[in-house]
Amino acid sequence: MSLVNAQDPQTIPAQRPQCGFYLAPLLRLDPKAASLTHLRKGCFDHERYDHLQSICDTFVSGYNLALGVNTLARLEQALDARPGYLAGFLVEGAAMGSAVRDSLSVRGGHLRALQQVFGSRYSYLIQVGTGWALARMPWIGSRLFHQTPPKLFTLTLDGRGFHDAFFRPDRPGLGRMGRGTGLSAKAYDQGIGRALWFRSLARGDLALRLIAKFDPARHNDLAAGLGLAMAYAGPASHELCEVVAEGLSAHRAALAQGAAFAALARITEGLVNDNLETVSRTLTKLSAVEAAALARRGQPAGAPENRAGALMHYEHWRQNVQDQFPARSDAPRAGVQK
Repeated sequence: MSLVNAQDPQTIPAQRPQCGFYLAPLLRLDPKAASLTHLRKGCFDHERYDHLQSICDTFVSGYNLALGVNTLARLEQALDARPGYLAGFLVEGAAMGSAVRDSLSVRGGHLRALQQVFGSRYSYLIQVGTGWALARMPWIGSRLFHQTPPKLFTLTLDGRGFHDAFFRPDRPGLGRMGRGTGLSAKAYDQGIGRALWFRSLARGDLALRLIAKFDPARHNDLAAGLGLAMAYAGPASHELCEVVAEGLSAHRAALAQGAAFAALARITEGLVNDNLETVSRTLTKLSAVEAAALARRGQPAGAPENRAGALMHYEHWRQNVQDQFPARSDAPRAGVQK
């Protein structure tokens, strides 16, 4: 049996590459693994559906590329062939594949090589991608901490939450599947919040109903994840953002923080698109550039030395940014420098 659950329907055999990772045939993902077809119920927007599906397909492509030969060169070629808004998702999938490959290889080094080439642009997406690997190989958490920037380790747990909410939606709501406690649980819930954007097929009203099924104590972290997904992945109109913000008015600061973090990630990549600008201006009342600058300024100084310190560092960062935003859109902002 493969260490990544050979019985999982999302992994299928494939032709073995001429050279490269010898376990690739067992670990490759079927392109259908991330299909959103089963979520097409009731009224939904076909263009939004196609947009989200293209993101999921891109992630799977990145994962499979990481299991083959000449990964970095092929990844560069794949990036050049895709629209800019999909690039981060391709690297995210490659990060999952690289982490899986390292955990089963004697030599390893694939995740480190990915970071060396793409880390300056996609550090946030690489970190989230490792969380997908952690979800399927829970024993690699300590290794991942030492292989990735400590300041961003929380995003690994965020990625694990997204994975579980996306592939195992019957479990995350009960707080199982590695949610943990304390700050680990908060990170996990932020990942669930991002996944709910996909599970709702970018329907704001449905995303709100999904969040309402969770314990209210978890809503703030879910809102942060949702805001991040709306801004980074999209598509979200001004009107849709207003619906979500009104439905989560008590957690508007968390929505804004998520959008600001998305703006920082996108601007680090060198991309500001219409969706990011719309969501940023609606949820944060700032341009994407201004929101990213606010998020950057809010990051605490210093480098955490262990996992507990890493989680605390990231939570302080989130709170520093949330403190700049009011709970409601009609309240005055304080302390935000443009």
